[in-house]
Parts: sequence; structure tokens; C-alpha cells
Amino acid sequence: MQNWKKLGQIFEVDKNYDWMFSHASVPFAEHIRQDFFKIYFSCRNKNNESSIGYITINLYNPKEILEISERPILSKGELGTFDDSGAMGCCILNKDSKKYLYYIGWNLGVTVPFRNSIGLAISDDGKVFKKAFNGPIIDRTKEEPHFSASNCVIEDNGIYKMWYLSCTGWKKEGVKTVHNYHIKYAESADGVNWIRDGVVAIDYKDDY
Repeated sequence: MQNWKKLGQIFEVDKNYDWMFSHASVPFAEHIRQDFFKIYFSCRNKNNESSIGYITINLYNPKEILEISERPILSKGELGTFDDSGAMGCCILNKDSKKYLYYIGWNLGVTVPFRNSIGLAISDDGKVFKKAFNGPIIDRTKEEPHFSASNCVIEDNGIYKMWYLSCTGWKKEGVKTVHNYHIKYAESADGVNWIRDGVVAIDYKDDY
């Protein structure tokens, strides 16, 4: 058994940047070299719209921030698109000398608080990311009518594998509207077009 040492908070948002007013949520790491890692995270501005940025750290002194993105690497989409309320990063994958950034795009709702979908952005240099499409790569379907969200993608012997959150329904709890989700699995030949056969990777333990 490894012994883990809790280091506590290593980063707090820098409010000198208008896109970084609150949150430093949904972090995930990319190995750069040796003990250097880039930590991606999602922040919100004063309008509660989310964007994706990063810090660079050395694991031997993680509280010393070596680099911080002064501008977001990805922000909300144009009005009416699936990510016009914000973008939140999930994972990054190296593919064909490019970096594939999978992210959650979300819209504010009326009958329910929000709707999530999964988008893709691509970078040649790891600094400038461009959305591959104006629309999502995974969205609601006739089999999954609510939303799909946070995901992890790996490449395994030429097959791209994704585990993602799949909402199974909304319900009223007093004045709140709350959702439930489990984790499903999908496969792809190119990391863009996904086959979803309804495979549940982690299901609910019980009704609660």
C-alpha cells in the first residue's frame, strides 16, 4: 500500500483575470516532462459562464505555480449553440501529433437548470485550441433523452474508449429540480464519431 500525503489547496483563482472570478473545478492533468505537469481546470466569470484554463507545476513543489494561462484556452460558444453558457474541460488525449480536448458544453435551461453535451477542441501546439465543430460530438438521443456530460477518453490498440456521465432523469425535490446519472461506455475508430450501445459501466447501487 502506498502512503499518500494530503497537500491541501495548491491553487486559488486569480481574480485579476475577468474570466477567472470563481471556481477552479474539474481538474485533470497532462504530463509535460519529468516531474512537470499541466493542470487544466474550469473557472467562471461574474456572469457564471465557464471557461477552461491551466497552470503548470512541478510535483515536488506543487504550490509554486510555474505558469498560468492569462487567457482561457476555450470559452463559451456562439449564441444558440450547445456551449453558449460555458465550456468545462474533461480530459486531453494525444492523437496524430495533435491534442484532443474533450469538454462539457452547457446551456442554461428553463424547465430544468441546465443541459450538458460533449464537445471536442483540437490543438497543434497545446496552447491554442480550436473547436472541431460548432455542435457536440455526443448529445441527447432517442435512447438517452436527457444529457451526456463529464467524460474520460483513452486509446487502446486503435480503439478509442470513452466513459461518460449519462443522465437518466430529472425530478422535483421540494423547490429544487435534481438529476440522476450513471456512467456509460462508448467506442470510436477516430475519437470523433462514437458508437453508443447503451453499455452501463457503473450503475446505481440502489434507488438512493
